[in-house]
This record gives sequence, structure tokens and C-alpha cells, in this order.
Amino acid sequence: MKTYRIFNITAGIALMLGASACSSDYLDLEPESSIPYEEAITNEEGATLALYGLCQSMYKQYQGIDDGSVGFNGEPGVSMYYGEIMGGDYVSMYWNNFFGGMDLMNWTIMNSSLYGGAQAAWGYCYGLISQANNIISFAPKMLDDDGNVVEDPDFNFNPVPDVEGTYALRYAQALTMRAHAYIRLMQIYCSRYEDRYDSNNEYQLAVPLRLEYVEPEGDLDKPLAKWNQVMDQIYGDLKQAIALYESCGKKRTYKWEPDIQVAKGLFARAAMINHDWPRAEQMAHEARAGYPLMSMEEYNQGFAIANDEWIWTDASDSMGVYFFSFGAMYACNGTYPCRWAVIGAGGISQDLVNVVSPFDYRLQLYFNPALYIGDKKRYFWNRQQVDTETLDVNSRMADIHDMFVEFAINKYKNVEEFGWNYPYTVQEFPMNTETTSCAANFGAQFKFYSTDAYSSSNFPFMRGAEMLLTEAEAIAMQPGRTADANALLKELVTLRVNQDFAAYQDINDPDKLLAQIKIQRRMELWGEGFNWFDFKRWNEPLVRTAWKEGDVNSGNWPILYSGTFPVDKNRGWRWRIPSTELNYNHAIDYNEAVSGEDD
Repeated sequence: MKTYRIFNITAGIALMLGASACSSDYLDLEPESSIPYEEAITNEEGATLALYGLCQSMYKQYQGIDDGSVGFNGEPGVSMYYGEIMGGDYVSMYWNNFFGGMDLMNWTIMNSSLYGGAQAAWGYCYGLISQANNIISFAPKMLDDDGNVVEDPDFNFNPVPDVEGTYALRYAQALTMRAHAYIRLMQIYCSRYEDRYDSNNEYQLAVPLRLEYVEPEGDLDKPLAKWNQVMDQIYGDLKQAIALYESCGKKRTYKWEPDIQVAKGLFARAAMINHDWPRAEQMAHEARAGYPLMSMEEYNQGFAIANDEWIWTDASDSMGVYFFSFGAMYACNGTYPCRWAVIGAGGISQDLVNVVSPFDYRLQLYFNPALYIGDKKRYFWNRQQVDTETLDVNSRMADIHDMFVEFAINKYKNVEEFGWNYPYTVQEFPMNTETTSCAANFGAQFKFYSTDAYSSSNFPFMRGAEMLLTEAEAIAMQPGRTADANALLKELVTLRVNQDFAAYQDINDPDKLLAQIKIQRRMELWGEGFNWFDFKRWNEPLVRTAWKEGDVNSGNWPILYSGTFPVDKNRGWRWRIPSTELNYNHAIDYNEAVSGEDD
């Protein structure tokens, strides 16, 4: 923790110094590390720069907290590494080529406190929390007649800020970011709702609650808070943030800043983890106001540039991120997939393809048998056409692969108009020789594109569709609300499925409706970082069906990565607290944190 805290204390200061470099007295500034934070952010300009530094920390190079081989880049890294690579709908051999490999994809490495995967999300989240705490701690506080800090009457964890206008906005944004980081920690390191109690019927221990600024050489010891305490803190931060957004009279400038609707969207996410269905319904509904569902034309534009449906995204600035970018690793025309013919850019699981409507427009963004009229067994379940270890298509399948690439480009993405690279192609299109084509998985995606030499792009942190599906699920979990949930699901499905062939039919069975909402969520949000987290909170086993030659009913997972992951695996899908925390934080019982193999 010490390394991350020191770094994040100076993050906002560095931005401030950069902005001051042109002033006449810049030479009189003290060295960066010696500027007290309490002096730097006690005015609107300082608070704004600190908040912007906090927001930029969501998407940057983190060379000190990755696994030593592939760059961790913040929020997109958390979304993909934990939310998709370990899930069941995103087939990718990308991580098989780097440290971790089978142990990561088969979850074995989750039981190690030493592995970089345990460290990355922890360091990232507590880095955000540290920066947010700096803003929250030094904002002016309301005092009573005796000079004591007044606590929030609705929630006593937070003091009442004596701020207004822009400063109130920054305070609200810092609270929002802190809540977001604790939601991530709950998703990765803590028990799901069904496992929130231990064998003594006490709430499970979760993660440390760090809620205030700590001096660089201050006390690092902080015990593990209980599950309900962390959830209460998330609720309290978001309640106070929403109240401040409503009263401050200010709005965000950039889409990479949080605002009131981001706060409500995060509240909906937390409420879903907490099975707080009425609150999740309300918050999701309010979060998506003004963010209409994108049309299929917009959906097919490549998920590279944020549109009107995106509620929250990154700054998409290649400077400082470079080849750590999301697109470099995961875009279908990204630098790595189009230069290294061994990694691909991920594909959709045949398990998911098999349960969606064959008339679903979204299937046309994936190289899969559903769109091929012909001998599917010959092309897709033939070891002469498909590499059985990676599920990459080989050169003998280039003709059908070219057909899908051309189909995607001509019908769904005018690449030349935007000046972007072609997908899965080293040189020019068409891929007329073996040397011009790159590896692509069975199921290869054309959903995510990148826009420049560094494979820059926007990555969706939150979309209106997520909130609609969250609202529908929360409604479906409430008895007697089937018709209401149906109406919401229909709003999405009628945009995504060809109604000439498959008119939407209301689902009157509550269990079947809930199952369909989950399928639509998996399909709509594919590759956006929800899959593993959703299955964890659904308390459902995750299934990957292996590819079997000649069997068109089999899946498209290599046999080494196939199988069923039960709900009790890895202590209920919990990553270990990293050794980097245990080395500094002596208030955590080491044996409690690292022991307890379950498989």
C-alpha cells in the first residue's frame, strides 16, 4: 500500500505544477514532493486539478502493478482481466501467451497472494481511494458551535462538507470515485451476497476501509472491515454525492468525469450486489435518463468512439497510454492482434451463440457458424480448419474468414471512411495470401475497433443499456412485476433482433423471463467487463463447453480451458489479498488472508 499511496498523493499535484509552468513565479515553487496536499486542494482550482488527476488514473500505464509481462491500464484492465478473461462468454488465448496462462484462465492462480493478478486490482482501487480521500479530507467541513465537525445526519461515516458550487461538485465526484473503487473491491476480493455470513452467522470479513488522508510515513495498519460495513460505506458515499450533485448547480465538463447519473448507476450496481431490488430499479432508471439506447447502426460503428448512449467512458488520449491501451490488446484491428499472429482479439463463446435468437443482429459482429449457410461441420468442427489448442482458424479456412471480414467491413463499418486499420489484417485488405492474415479465434469479434497507431479508442465504463438491463433484472426479482420487466426487455430486444423473423413475445413465466434478461445482458454487454462479475453475483456456475471435432453441438473452448466452475470454487470466487498489502498492513491476520484452499 505504501508505494501506491505515495504515488497517488502526488498525482493531482503533478497536474497542478504542469498547469503552472508558464507563470512568472514557477521557479519559486517548492519541489513537487514537498507541497502539502492540504495547501494544494483547499481552493476550487486545486480541487479540480486533483479530481482530474484522479479521473485520469482510471486509464493510464501502471507498470508497477501488473504481472510483469503485459501492461495493466486501470479500468479497462480490471474489466477485461477479471470481468471477461475469467468468464465464460469471451474466448481468448491472449493471456495464454503470457505469464499466468492456464493457471489464470482456469482460476488456479486466484489462490495465490503473490501473483500480480491479486496485486493489480487491489493497488489500482486503493490508489483511487487514496486520491479521493485526499480531496475529501481537506475540503472545508461544517462545524458546530463548539468547533466539532458535523456528521452527515443521514449517514455518520462522512462529515458534512462546508462547500458549494464547483468545490461541491469535486467533493461529490471524489465520493463517487471512492464508492466505485470499493464496488470493484467487493466484486473481486469479497464474498457474494449469498455467502456474506460465515459459519458463526457473522458477516464475512471483506477489505480494509480507508477513509482518510494518511501521512506518507503514517500508520498503515487497517483491519478488514466486515461485508456489511463496506456496503454501508458505498451507500453512504453515494447518497451524499447525489445530494451534493443536486445542490451544487454545476455539471461535469467531460464524459470521463463522474456526475450524478454515474453515481446513480454505481448505486444500482451496488444495490444489485446487495440484492436491494427496489433501490437498484430506481437508481438504474434514473441513471439512464437522457441516454437512449443506441440503434444497431450505432452499435455496429465499432465501439471506438463514445456516442450518446455512453454514460461514462475514458479520455481516449493515446499520450501516456500508448501500447498499454485497451485497443492495442483487444480491438479487432489493434496493434497486437494485427502484428502478433498468436493472440487474436477474442471471440464470442458458442455457448452464448446457441442461446440467443439466430435473427439477432449482434451475431453479425462475430465470426461464428450462425451466419454461415453451408457445411458448418466441415469448416468449424474440423481439426484441419481449426487449431484445437487455440481455436484459431488456420490458413485453409482463409476463404470463409475473408468472407466474414469483408461482410463486417462492407456492411457494418466503413473503415476507409474513418481511416482505421482493417481487422485481423497485417497489410491491405483483402487477405489474399497467408502472410497478410492474422490469427483470429473461432467466434472472432468485430465489436471493438481502435482508431490510431497506438490503437486508441473509448472504452465504455457505463452505458444506458446496462442500466436498462439492470432495471429489468431488478424488477423481475420483485414478485408480481413480470409485465413491467417484459416491457423493458422488449425495448431493447426490438432494436437488436430482426422483427420480420422473430417478433418479440412476452414471457409470462418469471423464471424464464429472468433467464432471458440474463442472456440479453450477456449478449448486449459482451466484452465490456461484466461476465465474471455477473455470474458471481447471480450465484450460478460458469460453464465453458469444449470444442469436439465433428460435433456441431459442442462449443469453441480448447479442452484445457473448458469445464464447469462451481459457485464454491476459490472460496466463492474470491481473489486473495495480495502480499503487497500484507507486508505493510499488520492489522490483517496473515493466515486468515492467505489460507483455505478449496479445490
